[in-house]
Amino acid sequence: MKKVGVLLIAAALIAGMVGCGGVIEYNLTISSTTGGNVTTPGEGTFTYDEGTVVNLVAEAEEGYWFVEWTGNVSAIADVNAAATKITMNDDYPIMANFKEIPPVQYDLSINSTEGGSVTEPGEDIFTYDEGTVVDLVAEAEEGYWFVEWTGNVSTIADIYAAATNITMNGDYEIIANFGSVYGDYSDIMNHVITSQGEINLQLGTEVNPSEGEHAPVEYYGGPWPTAAELGEFYWEDVKDEMPYGSGTIDLNGVNMNLGPLYRDGTLTIKNSSNTPATLTLTGTIYITGDTLIGTTGKDMTLDLNGQTIFVASNSSAPQKALELGGKCSIIGPGAIIAIGDIYFQPSIPPGMTDPIFVMSVSGETLLQPGGDFYGAVAGSVEVGLQPGASLNYPEAGFGVINFPGCID
Repeated sequence: MKKVGVLLIAAALIAGMVGCGGVIEYNLTISSTTGGNVTTPGEGTFTYDEGTVVNLVAEAEEGYWFVEWTGNVSAIADVNAAATKITMNDDYPIMANFKEIPPVQYDLSINSTEGGSVTEPGEDIFTYDEGTVVDLVAEAEEGYWFVEWTGNVSTIADIYAAATNITMNGDYEIIANFGSVYGDYSDIMNHVITSQGEINLQLGTEVNPSEGEHAPVEYYGGPWPTAAELGEFYWEDVKDEMPYGSGTIDLNGVNMNLGPLYRDGTLTIKNSSNTPATLTLTGTIYITGDTLIGTTGKDMTLDLNGQTIFVASNSSAPQKALELGGKCSIIGPGAIIAIGDIYFQPSIPPGMTDPIFVMSVSGETLLQPGGDFYGAVAGSVEVGLQPGASLNYPEAGFGVINFPGCID
C-alpha cells in the first residue's frame, strides 16, 4: 500500500507542471527600448499554452522607427516586422527595439552683393535640420544700405529686414543685396559740359568733342545731387578730423601735404614766398565757407592727387563760393565741387591731361583756365567759358574720382 501511495503523489506532481488537462505552458516576457512600446499583447510576462501563436504589435513614437525584435526570437515569424507573430514552444524573453529617425537636412547657401556682408550665420554653405529657424543678419558698409534678400526667399520672415530669419524646409540659395546710400550721378561726368541751364561759350573758346556721346548738354534733366546729399557724402571723409582752426594756409615757399581736412569757415590758400611751392592733397578737403586758392600771393601748385575739394558755401554772384586764381597752377586728377558759384582760372601746365571734374551744385561754373583743360565741367544755373578757354573730354575717361557713383 505504501508503494501505491508514493506513485500517486509523483503522478500528481507531474500533472501540476504541465497544467490542468496535461497542457504544457510557457512564459512570454516582452519589453521595449526607448522610442516605442509593444501594444499587442503589451509589455510584461504572459503565459500561453504550448503551440499558441501570439500576435505581436510594436508601435514607434513620433520621431522613432521600429528596428527589430531581439532576444529569444527563433519562433518569431519576422523579426524585422513591427507586426508579426511568435509561436510559444518555450519560455521566450523578447524585446522590441526602436531608433530615432535621423532628421532631414537641407543646405543654406548665402552670398552678398557689393556694399556689405552677412555676419550671421556668415557667407558659405550651411547644413541644418529640417524645420530649423536660422537667424540672418546682414550689415551694410559705410555709404551703403541693406536693400533686400533675394533668391529662394519663400520662408524668410521679412525679405526687407537686414535682421530676420529663414525656416529650413528645403535647400535654399539666398543673396543679401546692398545699395549705395547716395545716388549714381556718374552720367554728369559723361559729358564735357553738363548744365541744368545754359552753356555760354565766349568767342575764342574751344570744346572737344562738340558732338557725340561726350558732347556738351544744356538743360540737363538727368539725376542731379542735392547740396545736402553731397555734404553728407563728403562729410564721411572728414567726420573724424578736428576742425582746422585758421582761415589761412600759407605755403611760404615750403611744399606741403594736406588732407583730410575740415574747415568750418572761410579759407584762403596762398604762397607768400617768391619760392614756388606745391600743396599736395592727401585726403578730402571740406570747407563750409567761401574759399580762395591762389588768388593772391606768389606762384603755387595745387596737386589734386586724386582727391576732392568740397566747398559747402552757397555764395553766388557777385561773391564766389570757390575761386581758383591765376597764381595757382593745377594738376590732377581730382574733383573741385562747390554748392555755390565757382570761378576757375588757374594755369594748367602744358601736357597735363589728367582729368579734373569741376561742378557747381546749385550755382554757375565759369572757366578761364590758362592752358588746355582736360576733364568735365558741370553747373546748375549756367556753365560759361571765357575767351581763350580750351576744354577737352579725356580720351581715357575718368579714373578714380571721389563722386557719388564714380568711385572705383
